[in-house]
Amino acid sequence: MKTLWQKFKKPVIFFILFLLLLEIVFLLSPRFFSGIGFIEPVMTLPVKFFVGVKSKTVSAIDRYFFLVHTAKENEILKKELHQNEIKLMNLKEELREYRDAIQFKFYYSPITWNGVILPVIGRDISALFDSVIIYKGRLKIQPGTPVLHWRGVVGMVVSVAPFSAKVMLLTNINSSIDVFDSRSGVRGVFRGEGKSYGEVVYVPVNHDVKKGDVWITSGLDGVYPPGVNVAVTKSVKRSRNRYFYKIEALPLLDVFSFRNVFVPGVKNER
Repeated sequence: MKTLWQKFKKPVIFFILFLLLLEIVFLLSPRFFSGIGFIEPVMTLPVKFFVGVKSKTVSAIDRYFFLVHTAKENEILKKELHQNEIKLMNLKEELREYRDAIQFKFYYSPITWNGVILPVIGRDISALFDSVIIYKGRLKIQPGTPVLHWRGVVGMVVSVAPFSAKVMLLTNINSSIDVFDSRSGVRGVFRGEGKSYGEVVYVPVNHDVKKGDVWITSGLDGVYPPGVNVAVTKSVKRSRNRYFYKIEALPLLDVFSFRNVFVPGVKNER
């Protein structure tokens, strides 16, 4: 049984072809239909339709190319932004190193102490964060050499490799520094606790120590030069034996953020 399309397929095709033929004739010679009133508005409908489709298609294509061009510009701008961010980071790092260098020269004058400024290239990955690695190149640095920062004591060199050295931080539980109170002159020993702070021990309870007092190196331990900042008193309590204070002290140097160190007594032969 034939379907409706199969029955009327040929007449429909002929009708469409006839309309196309009339449209072509109308476009080529519109005067031919000028005498027939209803033909002109009927024949202009397909023209208007195709013109509208054409304008929308052209508009869509223009928008597509505009979006493609915009996307490319965005990619270029993203790359430029990323490059500028890297440049900004490098400039900030250079500014930080420049400020450190100025502070080092101000606090540790080469005229007073011969020494070198060296970069930190590694940190302890354990939970204690009690050591760092500094790059020394071919400089001759021995274990036991003090390591300083313009904010205060960093620690002491404990081992040396061909081009680097390991520095035990002042917060290490094996670290101890002979210090005195810059306000009252009371002596004590700053000892690391394996945390971000330390403790000043062997200070008798009848001595003048207050919260906020700054402890500096005495130079009597034979390692650290005198007069270098170490820590500030965080709290003062009586210890269990009642003869000595239990003094918690916070290092003046942030052990998690410094990038460069000063090593006194080392001659730069490079």
